[in-house]
Amino acid sequence: AAIDEDSKFASLDSLSQHDFAIPTMQQTFETPHTCNRILNWGEDLAWPRIIYHIEVNGDTEMLKRVTRRLESPGSAYVVHLASDVPTSVRDELVQHANDASSSQSSSPMCILRGGQIVYLSSSDMQIVMNSMVWLLQNNPHWDFFVSLSGSDYPAMDGEALRGEIARGGGNRTWFAQTEEGFPAEDLSLLPSNLQKRYLSYGVPCSADRTYHVISGRRYWLASLVPSLKLNKQITLSSAGIFHRGMVEFLVKDRRARAAYHYFRRFHDSAVEHYWQTLFTLPELSPMLYERSACEMSWRKGRQTHDDGSHNRFMSMDAWDEVIEPALRGRTPFIRKFDSTKEREVLDRIDSFVRDDNEPRAMR
Repeated sequence: AAIDEDSKFASLDSLSQHDFAIPTMQQTFETPHTCNRILNWGEDLAWPRIIYHIEVNGDTEMLKRVTRRLESPGSAYVVHLASDVPTSVRDELVQHANDASSSQSSSPMCILRGGQIVYLSSSDMQIVMNSMVWLLQNNPHWDFFVSLSGSDYPAMDGEALRGEIARGGGNRTWFAQTEEGFPAEDLSLLPSNLQKRYLSYGVPCSADRTYHVISGRRYWLASLVPSLKLNKQITLSSAGIFHRGMVEFLVKDRRARAAYHYFRRFHDSAVEHYWQTLFTLPELSPMLYERSACEMSWRKGRQTHDDGSHNRFMSMDAWDEVIEPALRGRTPFIRKFDSTKEREVLDRIDSFVRDDNEPRAMR
């Protein structure tokens, strides 16, 4: 069915021949009271009002630590759990959200459950988009949507981060500089391994969480939206700072919806290409703030996979080269951490005092 739908898109002569409506996944509101509170949140609060969307797969202490650090009158949380997350994790976080909601002064936390994370697939991207659609349709007050994985940690507290967004990008979406060789005009300029991403289908199986690559795809998006260039960058599903205006574009603009349909069937690493490719549209340039929202490393830190594609956990040996420069440069987030194994590092981040006269990291 996925390939049949994609083939139909490839047969179109123009965007006007299809609406490219964004499909939404079935999800359960595990904390109905706090989720309703989210929908009415923000009207009487000062700009910027930030909703943090956090995908959690098991490290509940990390989630609690992150939300404590980001606690602010201008903050709210949507916590997403995949459908196969253990019931014990679900129960602990539901209790945590309900306990926090007992104080009306605390930031509301909505626990959602649905979908599955399949490695290499676009499942992260689809989960983020699903929440963007829901929040855009149901809450008219928020200003920023910040997408976080369950392993990201804020380099500053919630009020400091709100100030950084206000002083820095204003009403813009944060977007780091592109990698060398990007953006590219056409597929022939890309290495063969990247060309394969555009010319193959990536089809996940939720039943057994396997991932299948099927050749024979066409890069039909190029003919329907010829003004797009090919682009690649660090994933924005982890520490992406999206202004509401950009979320409205992603959800409502037909070109953006077509791109979503193309990249959700992408062969590999859709989150490295989808938003970044759309951001090459010239009209979006005034909506972008060229600055990285997250620091990570493939060279320093605790290594768990020796495959070159997994970035490392930020253990203490990454402090001098990665963590401290990110803190001094006011990079909003650092990844990735385990709340137990990197506890000492997280404590040191919490106690770090930066010099306000130091320049911001603008890469």
